[in-house]
Amino acid sequence: RFDIPVMVIHPFIGFEDHTPTEVGLDNYRRVVEVANKLGVTLGFENVEGEEYLAALMKEFWNEPCCGFCLDTGHEQCYNGGKDMMAL
Repeated sequence: RFDIPVMVIHPFIGFEDHTPTEVGLDNYRRVVEVANKLGVTLGFENVEGEEYLAALMKEFWNEPCCGFCLDTGHEQCYNGGKDMMAL
């Protein structure tokens, strides 16, 4: 309806409980399904909790709507120089 081509998503917010779950992946699976249907690109952004980003990129790497959004500020604040692009 609003013709929004890209939606940037923070996969996780917080510094505790860094264990991705199947429930979380199922929730994202529904978002990915709708994004594919609507032609919206999802940019999973690097934030704290890189385990979640890794799980999402592993699960959805082959989905046409899924991509990665590198936030260099988040890289400095949260990821401590880890190679998030490698995900």
